[in-house]
Amino acid sequence: MLGGFLKQHGFGVHFSTGDADVHIVQIAVDYTKTVPVVVVGEDTDLLVLLCYHTALCNQNLIFRSDISKKIREWDIKKLKVALCPQLCSLLPFVLALSGCDTTSRPYGVGKPAALKLLRTNAGFREAVQACMDSTIKADITENGEKCMIMLYDASWKHSINNLRLHKFVSKVASATSCVQVYSVPPTSDATVYHIFRVYLQTQIWIGNNTLNPCDWGWENVNGNLQPIKTVLQPAPEELLKVVRCSCRQNCGSMRSSCRKHGLDCSISCSECRGKACTNSKLQSLSDSEDESGNDES
Repeated sequence: MLGGFLKQHGFGVHFSTGDADVHIVQIAVDYTKTVPVVVVGEDTDLLVLLCYHTALCNQNLIFRSDISKKIREWDIKKLKVALCPQLCSLLPFVLALSGCDTTSRPYGVGKPAALKLLRTNAGFREAVQACMDSTIKADITENGEKCMIMLYDASWKHSINNLRLHKFVSKVASATSCVQVYSVPPTSDATVYHIFRVYLQTQIWIGNNTLNPCDWGWENVNGNLQPIKTVLQPAPEELLKVVRCSCRQNCGSMRSSCRKHGLDCSISCSECRGKACTNSKLQSLSDSEDESGNDES
């Protein structure tokens, strides 16, 4: 309705059915072939994609943010020259790697740190470039893990699982309270699926819309795409048996230690015993059996 109203009053309107940021940038860059353009927005994705797609031979392109009292502007062509076109060509992958709308942010790693690493570390640039250029999952996985390792420790020469253990042991040695698992680097399995989603988002941003999300870190759950976080158990079976909660009301909230850690309630739980709550597969199976029995009768 708004688009129709604007069209009636002489405004050009474009409707986006996919990634709106990509659509906005494509249209803006296309206009710069003939006239200067100003893009108004607040999203970091827009700034990065403008740096990637803008041609230095075209008319000027300004990105403006007016969310605050003081208007902030970036001349994209000057910014691209300052950063250098090679770095700008790697920015989409680094943005997705450090967290965007469709990818998680590695804990404790911000975009400024990732950008600094991109500018100062040749090994990181090589790994990012290798990920963007490859179509082979094994190569993307290998170089993606290198990128993730360097985000946490640029000098580390071993696997991300070893880095995870090293960080955990270091934190335990100096901590005065319980060390939270989310504060250490992800497992190699979680890293693989994160890198797959990063690769997919990067390809969409640079104009490749041919990839199937279900081949790149996503799964179809009841008609909706959900990220595959990992296919491994959160801990060895022996350890999972000793994790329990003492909730008195259905274990349905994140106050439940079982639910908080992504575990089903078990017979060790003091109140529900893994049956009398909604956070138990045993309860779900029991309900299904009851329903099946009622149907037969």
